[in-house]
Amino acid sequence: MIRNILLCLSILFSSKTIANNQYYYPGEEAEICETPDHVSYRSDIDGKPYFIRYGDEYPNSYLTIVIWSNDLPDLEINPVSYFTSNNVCIVGEVTMFRSMPQIILRNPNQIRNL
Repeated sequence: MIRNILLCLSILFSSKTIANNQYYYPGEEAEICETPDHVSYRSDIDGKPYFIRYGDEYPNSYLTIVIWSNDLPDLEINPVSYFTSNNVCIVGEVTMFRSMPQIILRNPNQIRNL
């Protein structure tokens, strides 16, 4: 009986993990329409990027959207407030950085409001 309960719990939690973690491959055009789990600004890195992460913190996130500060005037958004308050989709080509998938957001055509 306990073995059956543990097996059911194991299946339940493993299927939830798989459902919440997308797989993104380099070179593919991908779209993500979820609320990010983390938005951070790194003024200590050249280019002063914003990182919009889905899943756990780096290196355990399953996708990162990168916005370089010099691209912000074209985007006309504040990433910290925009991604936490709006339902949007981001579209772009998946690239890899240190074996982690990312999309670089450079142009307003990559943003679609829901």
